[in-house]
Amino acid sequence: MNDVHVAINDEYSLREISVDEFSEIYSSRQEEYFSTSLIVDVSSHLTPDERDRAQQRKALFPPAWRIQWALEHNGAVIGWTYSYQQDHETLYMCNTAIAQEHRGKGLNSITLQHVLSVAKA
Repeated sequence: MNDVHVAINDEYSLREISVDEFSEIYSSRQEEYFSTSLIVDVSSHLTPDERDRAQQRKALFPPAWRIQWALEHNGAVIGWTYSYQQDHETLYMCNTAIAQEHRGKGLNSITLQHVLSVAKA
């Protein structure tokens, strides 16, 4: 992680965060930001042996490049964006969330522009 911090304006910024920090932020706010989303455990039908084999396959796959940033307002986290590499030419922007009171200010568009510029680089 390169400790990237990008000022959007005087109040808002994007800050690169670790996988662990992203997981903590996401899990603590998932229900608030995605209250109408359906979360499905796609492995619930697998036997323990099938789950073990899936974990083994996952361990053999090289870690994909991923980026995750916290969206901050005056230093307080008010959202995030998370993307990961699917293959050598595809970056999947899988998840972006912004607290309700900060929506409608163009933050998602600015975040998207930043993700694209980093991916292109």
